[in-house]
Amino acid sequence: MGESTGQTAVPKPAALPAQRSPILEVEIERRRQAEAVQDRLIRMAAAVHRAETLSEVYEAALAAVCSVLCVERAAVLLFDDDGVMRFKAARGISAAYQRAVEGHTPWARSDREAAPIFVSDVLKDPGLSGYASVFHAEGIAALGFVPLIGHEQLLGKFMVYSDSVRVFSARESELASMVATQVALAVARTQLLEAERRARREAEQLAEHAQRLFDSEQRAHATAQATLAIVSHDLRTPLGAVLLGSDNLLALDPEQGPDFAAGVRRNAETIKRSAERMARLIEDLVDFASMQAGRFTIVKAPVSADAVLAATIEQFTALARERSLRLSVELEATLPALRCDQGRIVQALSNLVANALKVTPAFGRIRVGARGAARAVEFYVEDTGHGLSAEELPRLFDRYWRGARANYRGCGLGLTIAKGIVDAHGGRIWAESTLGVGSRFAISLPLG
Repeated sequence: MGESTGQTAVPKPAALPAQRSPILEVEIERRRQAEAVQDRLIRMAAAVHRAETLSEVYEAALAAVCSVLCVERAAVLLFDDDGVMRFKAARGISAAYQRAVEGHTPWARSDREAAPIFVSDVLKDPGLSGYASVFHAEGIAALGFVPLIGHEQLLGKFMVYSDSVRVFSARESELASMVATQVALAVARTQLLEAERRARREAEQLAEHAQRLFDSEQRAHATAQATLAIVSHDLRTPLGAVLLGSDNLLALDPEQGPDFAAGVRRNAETIKRSAERMARLIEDLVDFASMQAGRFTIVKAPVSADAVLAATIEQFTALARERSLRLSVELEATLPALRCDQGRIVQALSNLVANALKVTPAFGRIRVGARGAARAVEFYVEDTGHGLSAEELPRLFDRYWRGARANYRGCGLGLTIAKGIVDAHGGRIWAESTLGVGSRFAISLPLG
């Protein structure tokens, strides 16, 4: 073994971390901030290019400019079709402020070389002196105008606002311009997309409108064909009666004495009734056509309910007696007068009575009356016919419609015309019915 030297080994001190100079620290922080700004700009560019609507573009743009310029408030304004600069989106800006400054722009719309303008103290800028009270009320001390130029066209501007006096650096102006360029391109692109969508929607609406017109024309043609078929069928019976009556008249021998006179009267009455029936059919068609075309008119005058009922019943008394039907009138005492077109209301009520006569079997009963209602007079027709089902009631006033048990002639316009007349008076018409018991039709007319 070797001899000890008597000396103790001293450990070496640990190495100290290298000290970074203040200049290096500043440079590192500057680079970190630059990378952060670059990252925000990249994310902003991606957001605005993903946006499908202008509102999404504005939101991404405001978020980016507030972030890179370290401001809390910003706005986007665009020229409208009239050349006025108007707010499209804003952060932290009141509606009162927007109304006060809307339309202001430091550049003409035709300016292709517009550059950013920053004002460090708005109260000291002579060009903005007219807005000093507005800035004070809004708490704005400094601001910046950043043009939005897309496809060599000035679209609008970015506004950034500071609550305190502030000098915006050249780097901040450059960053704002970078944001503005991306946003202007996105705005121009989105405007084109929205214009394409509008054009597509308008084309689709035009196509739908054309289809509706075509369908309407087809329905009108089908209706015309149906009307022609119904009219030709309904006219054929009375026309045949007229022709037969005329032939009978021509065949009569004047030498028959009293029989000749009786034959003339009998055939003349047949011809008259048939001609009246054809005339009513033609009048119904004319009235229906007027209603469809919006040319149906009424002339109102003071009328008593008694006069309406009397004029209606007069037409059917003989016919009811001939068919062994009891036709009675009920009139509530002291009914107020109403303003209406008496001839048209009598026509509507007559259509209801005529239907009741058709559906009521012999020895049945029909009651026609009038009673007071809330600020109105109600006319009604009740019968003891076969009645209608609940499924049939909603279709009663449709044109050309007939119930499943209808076994009478007519073109199916009587109730439709009655409803048109009542509607023209601002009234209401409806029906109540029970199968096997009968029906009640009512017309309510306002007093005024």
